[in-house]
Amino acid sequence: MTSKHDPSKSLRAATEVRPAVAGALIHGALWCTIATWWGGTWVSDYLSEIRSSGLILPAVTERALTIWQALIYRPILSISALLVLIIVDGIVLLVLGRSTRLRIVREFWSGMVVAIPIAFVLYSGVVMIMPYQIMYAALTKTNWAHEQAKSQEGQLLCGSWKLIKFEQDGNVVAVGQDSKDGIQISAEGYRWRKAEHDETGTLQLDLRSVPKRLQFFSTSDPDLGSVRNAIYKVEGDQLTICLPMADAYVDDLPIQFETRGNKNELFVFKRGARKAI
Repeated sequence: MTSKHDPSKSLRAATEVRPAVAGALIHGALWCTIATWWGGTWVSDYLSEIRSSGLILPAVTERALTIWQALIYRPILSISALLVLIIVDGIVLLVLGRSTRLRIVREFWSGMVVAIPIAFVLYSGVVMIMPYQIMYAALTKTNWAHEQAKSQEGQLLCGSWKLIKFEQDGNVVAVGQDSKDGIQISAEGYRWRKAEHDETGTLQLDLRSVPKRLQFFSTSDPDLGSVRNAIYKVEGDQLTICLPMADAYVDDLPIQFETRGNKNELFVFKRGARKAI
């Protein structure tokens, strides 16, 4: 007894298989595109940048990058996983496509296999931004705290200060009781009263350095445009400023309150009126 071949069954089988294979290949192409474009380009560059910067990554970022590293640096594993997913996807589409009652489930499955990798890309993008957000927040907080400290320090320095001691090359020069020498500091800048002339200008504070730093920028003749970098300290009602002499290099900066064997000048002031003139 010979069995007869039923062409209608073959045609129906082909009709069921082709859409399943086509759907699985389309899904596979999408997965491959995402892995190549996002993982091979963006994530690869990101990993190189992170390694060079030495940033400590949040745990969620580490987990996402671990998956991407496996996809990028283990191509055989990635290709094998892709083929397995395509085969599984094709089988599921084939089974669900045989019944019109399961058409909604089939469409739901197709939507899920497209949505999940896209969602993972979006998730990866968010968690990859997190280290920079944390770094930016830390820098912003640090800068804000520094600006607050500068504001408080500026208020501490504001006022009139009378010169009570001057030292050069380790020698203390006497300052007369009737001397008018001194410095007035305000939010707008400073006015340094000297025997030969008054100097006015602006001040820049640097509280991150130890000792603290001051930069004097002269806006008056004969020192118009000159810049002198100094260190300073406030102890009670005394202000001590150590800065290089006028003929020293502009970038010279004292590292301690010492004048012996260098070109530093040391000024000690006593606080007068709190309100600057």
